[in-house]
Amino acid sequence: MLFGLSLPMLVGLLIELFKKVGFISTGDQARIANLVLSAIGGLAVSLLAEFNFEAPQVLIIVVAAVYSIAASALGYTAIESRVV
Repeated sequence: MLFGLSLPMLVGLLIELFKKVGFISTGDQARIANLVLSAIGGLAVSLLAEFNFEAPQVLIIVVAAVYSIAASALGYTAIESRVV
């Protein structure tokens, strides 16, 4: 969990965002991006746990709101239901 959201949800949303922007155009690029973003996310979660960072409630609400807006703008709800 990273700021109240599961890591696969965030990685999936970022990959969909990169596809829309044009950074990712093939399936191989998407798989590599999935590996890299998952590794970076795992590192972030580990560092947050190591340094006992507790996110303020406002930050969790803002991250969830931005995620919800981005997911609905990308039409990401079908993929999100499979991850959760």
